[in-house]
Amino acid sequence: MWDKDYGGSNFEDLDFVLQTTDGGYISAGWSQSPVSGTKTQPNWDPSNNTPDYWIVKSDPTGAVQWDRRFGGTNWETCGSIQQTTDGGYILGGYSSSPISGNKSQAPKGLIDYWIVKLDGAGNQQWDKTYGGTSNDYLTRVIQTSDGGYLLCGFSESGVGADRSESSRGAEDYWIVKTDASGVKQWDHRFGGPQDDYAYHVVQTTDGGYLISGTSASGAGGDKSQADRGPSNTMDYWVVKTDANGIKQWDKRFGTSDDDLCAMALQTADGGYILGGYSAGLVNGDRSVNSRGWYDFWLVKTDAAGIKQWDTRYGGSDIDYLFTMAITTDGGFILGGTSYSGISGDKTEASRGNEDYWLVKTSATGAVQWDKTMGGNGSDWLNRLQQTTDGYYICGGQSSSPVSGEKTQALVAGSNDYWIIKLGPGIILPIELISFAGENHGTLNELTWTTASERGSERFDLQRSADVDRWETIDAIAAAGTSQQARTYKSIDPHPYPLTYYRLVQVDEDGGGATSGIIAVHASMSTELLVAPNPATDELSLYPPASFGTVSIQVFGMDGRLVKERGVDRSTSTGTLTLSVGDLPAGVYIVELRSGSTVLQATWVKTGS
Repeated sequence: MWDKDYGGSNFEDLDFVLQTTDGGYISAGWSQSPVSGTKTQPNWDPSNNTPDYWIVKSDPTGAVQWDRRFGGTNWETCGSIQQTTDGGYILGGYSSSPISGNKSQAPKGLIDYWIVKLDGAGNQQWDKTYGGTSNDYLTRVIQTSDGGYLLCGFSESGVGADRSESSRGAEDYWIVKTDASGVKQWDHRFGGPQDDYAYHVVQTTDGGYLISGTSASGAGGDKSQADRGPSNTMDYWVVKTDANGIKQWDKRFGTSDDDLCAMALQTADGGYILGGYSAGLVNGDRSVNSRGWYDFWLVKTDAAGIKQWDTRYGGSDIDYLFTMAITTDGGFILGGTSYSGISGDKTEASRGNEDYWLVKTSATGAVQWDKTMGGNGSDWLNRLQQTTDGYYICGGQSSSPVSGEKTQALVAGSNDYWIIKLGPGIILPIELISFAGENHGTLNELTWTTASERGSERFDLQRSADVDRWETIDAIAAAGTSQQARTYKSIDPHPYPLTYYRLVQVDEDGGGATSGIIAVHASMSTELLVAPNPATDELSLYPPASFGTVSIQVFGMDGRLVKERGVDRSTSTGTLTLSVGDLPAGVYIVELRSGSTVLQATWVKTGS
């Protein structure tokens, strides 16, 4: 629907975008730019270009309403934002600044968690610093059901300052619970003997929390299961706690290679969906091989964290999943960054070095459509959300000039925020009432009926003998936008003994949606099929492959011969055609003879 570029003359990195209650959008990340482009406030330390939190509020069309910078005289990186119940916002990230600029509290260690509370107009209300004596990196902050906040990240610190529990390994998951004013209530760490990085947290329906991230630890400490791979390889790791942060259970999912979990969400059935990227082959918890190097990898569990299924999505190169959401139809929208061209599950060509890549799936993980977006530079998708109109907002950073899907130039720097609003042109899969095939001896007849169509250009009918290698055998022009049912038909004159078929709905923008797969078995019947029926100018006939030299005769309903043609099929095989434009409108019988074998079909001639 539209795209927008926000930035200044230096470097910007967008980590979060979400829809606000007024129908607009808010983007959060960090910026090194001075006042320039769409940035109206200078960095707190312009001499060193150290980054600050940078927030951009836009209206429903993406037009900037205001922007704000928050930081101190050292380094700040914002990775999380949420609109709060009072209409304001809570920002979360980490800081190494002393008291300066917007930072009102001294550091606890080297790098600390830092949250900033804003009102609805983007004005600072308060800020809080939390940390141990070393480095602490906040990756996610959420408002909890009691109006307070839950901070999630990872920590190198031991006991000291705000950390009340000793370290398990080099890096531990670390959560901090505060009240509505940001006053700490409790904290807990979770870890094994090696590195554990928490990237996401959600409050669950029972009032507890699910913390998700990546672990290189073996069994030990809070980690109850051994790692899947050799030492220092990464696995998905989730920790479920009660409302007070006390661990209830933990689960590890991985392969013998690296598996990095970006986030986990609770599903409508009370279970969980875990998303990230994996380089693994079939082993450990992975049931299907990688398409390329890294693929998107989903793991679905029940409410106790027991795996129910897993699946992967990717092309022949690298595909990183950084974000996902549960959609209103119960399925999933997955987003990240792809280096792959057309291959595997990726149906569109690369635009540049890296592109935004979205995959829409059903509730069981079946692909419904995918979409590539980018310019001819580097484009990294970090966050997406389904909007209240049923469409999607996507955000990340871009170094691309005007090219591909990018309609706005870089402001002046090397990297800008880039957000895209997706509309109805790609969000709907094929809405099929039916898709069926029927064998007629040596050919198969395929029919499908759509419930509605939205601007698609054509239907590509594809077939396969093994549900792996697909070929397009027919392209049927779609009738255009409609909310009424339409029926289409196609003939496969040379099917396999068992042929699989699927439909690809090709949209005006080149994107597509793929139907489910049907199978048609060949039989020994020798029916004659003709198409189209009715016909106006030309009639196509599909005789058995065993027919040699044939004669074609057309009779009126009174038995009178009105047209005749002979065909030597030793030099003409496959479909036969017969010109019928000179015949008056009416009902006819077409007859094929090959030796003593006679096949007939009734057809209707319409006027020109």
